[in-house]
Amino acid sequence: MVMQKCVLCNKRPAKVQGYCQHCHDKVKKLRREARPEEPVKFLTYRGHVVGLYRKNGGGTLTPRLLSRNAKYLPKNKTLDLNKYCDGFERPLIKEFKKCVLSLANARV
Repeated sequence: MVMQKCVLCNKRPAKVQGYCQHCHDKVKKLRREARPEEPVKFLTYRGHVVGLYRKNGGGTLTPRLLSRNAKYLPKNKTLDLNKYCDGFERPLIKEFKKCVLSLANARV
């Protein structure tokens, strides 16, 4: 019985899909990190959609204007600023609206 060597490092015996366990873990990590970043929340206002992203896993959220249709966004992650948003204070809603409009006007 001849053991195959790892495809990447060519040193260790291959156990999983042609890779040794060490290289297999590295490949899984690279695939995990290569996934596209998903927004934490979506803000919709006057037909514009903004995604709020976490910056480096920290507590601050970074807004980005998106070219998505608001109808197809997940309802549990979307704040529709065209309607009354229960549970949010008025100054925060005003800041959200100002953020959406400033990003939308900067693009035009």
